[in-house]
Parts: sequence; C-alpha cells; structure tokens
Amino acid sequence: MGKLIFALPLVALLIVTGVVLLKDKQNLEKNPITLLQWNDCLNRVQYDQDCLNPNKKPVQATFSLIDYTSDSALPACKSFYTYIANASGKLPLNLNNFYEDCFLNEKTLHAAKIDSKTSCFYNQYFKPKYIECYYQ
Repeated sequence: MGKLIFALPLVALLIVTGVVLLKDKQNLEKNPITLLQWNDCLNRVQYDQDCLNPNKKPVQATFSLIDYTSDSALPACKSFYTYIANASGKLPLNLNNFYEDCFLNEKTLHAAKIDSKTSCFYNQYFKPKYIECYYQ
C-alpha cells in the first residue's frame, strides 16, 4: 500500500510532463521560427522614430506590458526575455509559449492598437516587428 501511495504521484507527474512536452512540440511545429531568424527580421523593419514617442498612449500602454523592467510587465514577457538572454540563435523563438503569451496575447494587442488609425505605432512598429516577423 505504501508503494502505491508513492507511485501514484510519480505516475501523475510523468503524465503531466508528457502532456506539457507534447503541447510545446505542437506549438513549435506550428511556427518553428528560430531566435536568429526573428532577430534578422527585426533588423530589417524600418519605421519612423516618432512612432516610438514615449508620450503617445499606445507606446506607453504596450511597453508597460512587454518591457521586462516594468513593474506591470506580463510574466510571460519577463520569462521570454530571461529565455532569450541565455539562448542561442538556433533555438525556437516561442519556447514554452513565452513569445505568444507576451506579444500576441489579447491585452498586448489591445494596448498596441490604441489609436491605431491615427498612430503609426501599431502599423509601422509593433505589427511588423512582433507579428509579421513571427509569421514570416
């Protein structure tokens, strides 16, 4: 009986680990872009510097979520930046869904799109860098 009590949590842990690894594999197969490919794309994006004016609402709202040094940064963004600080360029960009959970989640996209009809932030900066470079 004692061995059964010990074995059940171990089996459950192995099952959960297998499910998590399978989910990560499916996400990476969906979009296998590497950090190096993404970085190369980022370097090709051109935008008007005024699009990053820190006094504009979409810039403030978005960077408060995605800037890992911000007190209100999303946990996935902090995890993403920790990951890329220690990763090689050949590794997948969206490991553990950090990228999608940071840049492509509803809250971040909503912030980036504030005043998108009159602001160039979303169309010239955010969308090309964080959406188009991801789906290249």
